[in-house]
Amino acid sequence: SYPHVDAKQVAHLWNHGTIVQSFLMEMVENALSKDGNLTALQPFVADSGEGKWAAVEAMDKSIPFVANTYALHARYLSRDKDSFAFKLLAAMRNEFGGHEVKKR
Repeated sequence: SYPHVDAKQVAHLWNHGTIVQSFLMEMVENALSKDGNLTALQPFVADSGEGKWAAVEAMDKSIPFVANTYALHARYLSRDKDSFAFKLLAAMRNEFGGHEVKKR
């Protein structure tokens, strides 16, 4: 994390001041407006099991499913790292889908 950077302001600028405007950036902005440093969250990205099921099905059928499999592995990686990026991912997923977040 970068203590001298106002992440909430950066998200606002990206979402309203550039061509990059998107629903997911809006969710990031919403999450950061509640807790700009995400200090209340653990860097734990929960999974519902659907991603794992889809990855296993794809492997069983010899179908490349790289992006989904990487996303699943990133969720697992989040559980071992104290990372602002993983906190942000958990917060964004909570905003758009009500996915579980773990609080400190």
